[in-house]
Amino acid sequence: MITELLDLAERIGVKTPRPFESMPIHYFIDLTGEGEILGITPVYGRTREKTGEAELGKMIECPAYFPLKIKDGTQNEILASAGGGISVAEAGHGDVREIFCTEISKSRKIVIIAPPADGLNEMPEAGEEDAVDDAEEDSSDQIGVSDSATVTGKNQYYRHDGWLKQIRQFSDSLPDIQISKAMRGFFSAGHRLSSPAILSHFSLPDPTQAEANALTSEDKKKAKETATKAYNAQLDQIAKSRFTFRINGEILVKNRDFKKWWATAYARQRDNVLSVLPSGRDGFSVRNDEGSQGLTPVFPHIPSVPSGGTYCPLASFDKAATQSFGLAKHTLSMSLTTTERVAASLKWLLQDERSHCTLGKKVVAVFWAIPSAKGEDPCSNDFVTLINEPDALQVLDFLRNMHGYGATGPNAAKFYCAILSSPKSRITVRSWHSETLERVKNCAKTYFETVCLPDAFDAGHNVNSTLGEMATAVVPFKSKSGPAPSAYSSLLKTALFSNSLPYSFLESAVSRQGFELAKGFTDKEHREFESRLRARTALIKLHFKTNKDITMNEQTHIDQDHTAYLCGRVLALLDKIHNAAHGKSTASSPAGRYYGSASSSPALVFPRLCKLARIHLEKIDNKGWAYNLDRELADVISKFSTRASWPRTLSLEDQGRFAIGFYYERAPKDSEPTTVNDRLTDYLPNQS
Repeated sequence: MITELLDLAERIGVKTPRPFESMPIHYFIDLTGEGEILGITPVYGRTREKTGEAELGKMIECPAYFPLKIKDGTQNEILASAGGGISVAEAGHGDVREIFCTEISKSRKIVIIAPPADGLNEMPEAGEEDAVDDAEEDSSDQIGVSDSATVTGKNQYYRHDGWLKQIRQFSDSLPDIQISKAMRGFFSAGHRLSSPAILSHFSLPDPTQAEANALTSEDKKKAKETATKAYNAQLDQIAKSRFTFRINGEILVKNRDFKKWWATAYARQRDNVLSVLPSGRDGFSVRNDEGSQGLTPVFPHIPSVPSGGTYCPLASFDKAATQSFGLAKHTLSMSLTTTERVAASLKWLLQDERSHCTLGKKVVAVFWAIPSAKGEDPCSNDFVTLINEPDALQVLDFLRNMHGYGATGPNAAKFYCAILSSPKSRITVRSWHSETLERVKNCAKTYFETVCLPDAFDAGHNVNSTLGEMATAVVPFKSKSGPAPSAYSSLLKTALFSNSLPYSFLESAVSRQGFELAKGFTDKEHREFESRLRARTALIKLHFKTNKDITMNEQTHIDQDHTAYLCGRVLALLDKIHNAAHGKSTASSPAGRYYGSASSSPALVFPRLCKLARIHLEKIDNKGWAYNLDRELADVISKFSTRASWPRTLSLEDQGRFAIGFYYERAPKDSEPTTVNDRLTDYLPNQS
């Protein structure tokens, strides 16, 4: 994997070292030449295709901190610049803690961060625990600003102090230029986000005013709740945002003098670290760049890995598994150049939307394709990002056309995929795959065709169950913990490489299916209920396709003659008859009350349900509709290989067949069946 990432860096022309990297900037703080705030302007990036709205945040080349430092009080001990709860302030841009010395707590209180009582002389080193005394998470809708300064943890103040030091160093080095004067004026004013003057620049909703403008007491309550929710949502966004400055229309991080100053400061720190690194080459680098013969004991930080924290390396050299007696951290070390180039490649993949896919809250997958001919750029992998695209037509059209692949020789191109997570602020490579692009394309096509199912709300329209929907459909509804990272990893490997789906998915899907159908849903939950039902059916279909090479879809639905599949169809038809008789679905519908027992022990419930079906058919006002339902049910029952009895029990896999037959028969159809000649009573199995 390291070798392939180095090859990717070579192909995309990554230059190292990298004192500047693309980072999201969400707001410009507009200043006069004297440092007075004129306003705070949101920065918008790309436009979302689905909504047409501009996305807050734009990628801009910003100063990036050097990832290594020499430990204070030593001459040659190298540490990570960040870690243990400490994040390094980056020059000229930062969040609300760094710039405004203000914290937005989880309970949405705006508090000022005070310096620690013992001063700034005992800054903890990377790896130490961060003693943050943050507010407990509170889901209630609260708003407010603290009346006094509050210490929210030692390390929080270091971020602001470190940011101030960076700005002061720049201002002292070039004291006479306009942007230096403006920045000195800004930080000398001691602006805090809790100031009403600062908050006014964000145009936050005012719940009190919204309540006053409403007429009735009920309207006042709703208006206040709506405004409070909007206020909290915007405050949460501000807490996650990054800011930079615009002085008299010029963006600070793009100023030539500022960039030159930072490049010099970055190079100086890198040279100091390089001078004390132990000499030696690793087995990866073929370049003779500066730093290729200095072994580093610390890997650079990789952002954008879920739960990665402030220091998340790809490799660690200080753990027992990577050490030998007498060699300490240098058993499996890499050269500084190797780690810089590997980190740059991973960052590039994690920023390019076509080259990564976030799976839930705990896993991210990165992927790229390399043509066989040297010198050709890596192929676009847009089809992989379609894994979370619900539009079936868009997916299938793309797979038919495969934009650009014909020119890159898909049979020879290599496809790479790494599935990453970070459970303990260290990247865990959950799996690494190398395959030909052509085979991955074909596997993906089969996957999409399998998970594509009819929409319960739109007859004739198919929908893809996304990978995230399938993972969450087999855990309790609105579960706080969510699916395990391994669930996402397994599904992605099935989608891209046709790996067999673990048997546990079938077990979970079948058991949850019966539970959720028995529980039912409210009107508000209807769409979510149908989405989860579709996702579980897609999982069961994947099991049969990848484990048994059995295809069950709309084209084969009518011709399926397996008893379990037919039982699923019968239950769906009995449910339709019941609902048509009552005008809507009720708590006593066959699917709601009997799905679990019908799918596991059909003989126990179907004789009684079929008797009830005759009564319900007589109650349906639309006799033509009743007659069609009657005939369709008779047609399905006539397909049973023997009419002597219903199956006594169904195995787990047969329950999966039952679920697929149930879903396809339950899906809305453009027209009602009119081809069967015999009545229901002629085909009812023996009641004994």
